[in-house]
Amino acid sequence: MYNNADDPANKRKDTRRGHIIAHANGRPIRVRPITRADALLLVDLYDHLSPESRQRRFFKLPPQLPRDIILSEAQRLADIDPRTQVALLATIEEDGREHAIAVARLVCSTVDPRQAEVALIVRDDYQKQGLATRLCQLLSRLARARGISVLHADTLAENEAIFRLLHRLGVTFNVRVQQGEVRLEILLTPAAWT
Repeated sequence: MYNNADDPANKRKDTRRGHIIAHANGRPIRVRPITRADALLLVDLYDHLSPESRQRRFFKLPPQLPRDIILSEAQRLADIDPRTQVALLATIEEDGREHAIAVARLVCSTVDPRQAEVALIVRDDYQKQGLATRLCQLLSRLARARGISVLHADTLAENEAIFRLLHRLGVTFNVRVQQGEVRLEILLTPAAWT
């Protein structure tokens, strides 16, 4: 489990590179904004996802994607427009190198500035330990600071983890199901995701 991030003993600000969150096993996790230079970290994260996690996040993928397509998509996802997007990267140090273990992102609606798409992926060996909860809390603060009050997320009907997460966070959400895919509308009340 992740320690209470509001406890100053469990979190410190690194002004160069984001926040450090203490993991229960003692390993620090850095959460920072994603940059263009992080494309290879995203490829590494993708490589460490199980087929089930890949399907829950990306839906319909062929079993083996060519490396050039994976890298091209990673470069696209790492190159955000800060005026309309927020992307947080959670990393750890392993073998003297930085490794991505999670990404959480918001993409603001071009139609309604009070709405945004939200997406989240956590590496399998860090799932069910509170990291997704903490990233959602950080994203909700960033979303509210931008005046966003409604988040949308697409998932598969069998993705029970997202429903457990939303219930744990105590948020109000609506569900629309179409052809096995679920469209979530999550309401960001002032107390949501805190």
